[in-house]
Amino acid sequence: LRELQLSHNSIQHIRPQAFYGLRLQTLILDDNELEWLPETLLWLGQLEELSLEQNYFTVVPAAVSSILSLKTLNLAHNKLTRLQEEAFSNLPNLVSLSLNHNSISSVHVLALAALPSLQRLNLVENLLSNIPSAVRLCPSITQLLLSNNKISSVMEDSLTGLIMLEEVTLNGNPLHFVHHRAFAALPSLNSLVLQEVSGLQVLPSLAGTSSLDSLRIDRGVLRRVPPNICAQAPLLRSLNLHHNLLETTPDLHLCRDLRLLDLSHNRLHALGSSALLQQGLLQDLLLQHNFITKLEDGAFMGLHGLQILNLEHNMLYFIGAKAFLPLVSLKDINLGNNDLQDFPSVGLEHVTTLKVHHNSGLKVFPGPERFWAAHTLVLSYAYHCCPYLSIDSDDKSDGGEGKQRFTEDVIYNVEDIQAFDNALLLNMTDVWSDLEGMNSDFGALWAKLAADFPPSVATEQASSEQQHGPGPSNARTPPRERLGRPSHHRQAIVHCIPKPSPFMPCRDLFDWWTLRCGVWIVFLLALLGNGTVVIVLFFARSKLDVPRFLVANLALADFFMGIYLVSAWGGADFP
Repeated sequence: LRELQLSHNSIQHIRPQAFYGLRLQTLILDDNELEWLPETLLWLGQLEELSLEQNYFTVVPAAVSSILSLKTLNLAHNKLTRLQEEAFSNLPNLVSLSLNHNSISSVHVLALAALPSLQRLNLVENLLSNIPSAVRLCPSITQLLLSNNKISSVMEDSLTGLIMLEEVTLNGNPLHFVHHRAFAALPSLNSLVLQEVSGLQVLPSLAGTSSLDSLRIDRGVLRRVPPNICAQAPLLRSLNLHHNLLETTPDLHLCRDLRLLDLSHNRLHALGSSALLQQGLLQDLLLQHNFITKLEDGAFMGLHGLQILNLEHNMLYFIGAKAFLPLVSLKDINLGNNDLQDFPSVGLEHVTTLKVHHNSGLKVFPGPERFWAAHTLVLSYAYHCCPYLSIDSDDKSDGGEGKQRFTEDVIYNVEDIQAFDNALLLNMTDVWSDLEGMNSDFGALWAKLAADFPPSVATEQASSEQQHGPGPSNARTPPRERLGRPSHHRQAIVHCIPKPSPFMPCRDLFDWWTLRCGVWIVFLLALLGNGTVVIVLFFARSKLDVPRFLVANLALADFFMGIYLVSAWGGADFP
């Protein structure tokens, strides 16, 4: 027996002889009611994994320290409040220690001193007020999880000496202070996350932390990124600085491996022309919720690998005509909620998802011949969608979106058959010597066969001649029309909103002429009626008492309202 699972059994007591003679490597005692363990666990000399999750332990069981072969120990979801000095006194092979979801508020400085092989320490969801100094005595630690504690500060020496540390998580802590060199000299660190650090205005130094490839500092008050960030972390692949107070784009021209850059929810007013010049591998650029007003022609120079660009909720009113030309790989772009008046005339031909919603000044938008690859569009006005949707076709019942259809045409070049050269069959007798005389009649046989083809084929052939002119048959017959060559015509599904409707049509204000005529008649009658009431009441010889005065003013207001509606109806959001 190598593995024994006794979870979910409400076990309260284990007899001293319970595991005698067993050679267990894994023992799972999760979700029971244990408060202590017998010392006879030392008989399990080959045990490598012990899980005591979700029990009633208030201190680390002393029996645990007698298992020299133990590599993984899980004490999560218990009632531990502290780690005493002798908690793990004799576990030289322990690699992973899980103490998450307890109530640990203090850790003795020597509590982890006897764990030279420890690589993973999980202290998530406890009551720690600082990073335990005991972790500095674990030179092999690679993963330190400290999320959701009560840590308020990270000092300069909190992580000193942890040269093997690859990941440290501090999210969910009420951090107020982070020393400028708190994360320096950590050569193996590849991921760093700091969230809601109220006192962090300048990015911490990353000197000596050259392996960092993911950095996230968000929802803080970061105002400046040092210009040498890429010199200190040249392997950076993901930089997330959203929800800060940055006013300028960081200088990242030395970060050649950057894939994601998130500067959303900051105070950027412009996109530096050289800040992203060397980012040929950048794939995601998120700049939404800033104050960017214009994009010059060279704003995205060198970003030939960019796939996602988000500029939503800025103040864009101008985009250079060639600003998007370098973005040859772009697939998704969001320019919604801006002040655009015109759209660039070139670029974005390969985009599949395009959003320009809530740009009230964007009256004219390019048609499908420009965005031939697009399948999802969110535009400013309903009539912008008209060229992309087949609302007047037979697919109108499908809400204006044509179904994907495939047709196959097989065109035979009749002229080639009719002009079959008998000379090609002069050597047929060399192959079939018993077919003498067949070659003399074979051309006539093919001519007769060609005459039996349906007229539609001949019509297709005639149209082909008109398009390509006379000459050799293969030269004037396009490849898809040659003998036996099928052609496939695809009408892709396009999702475009807002969709045109009878009240937001493509051609006229209303699709039904009776409704249009009726509305105009009502307008004219309203104008005429209200005008008559005003004239009669104001110019009548009778005394203008209070009721008549009120009626006259109401009629005058309705009269001018009618004029306003007619004026607004004639322009605004419709072609």
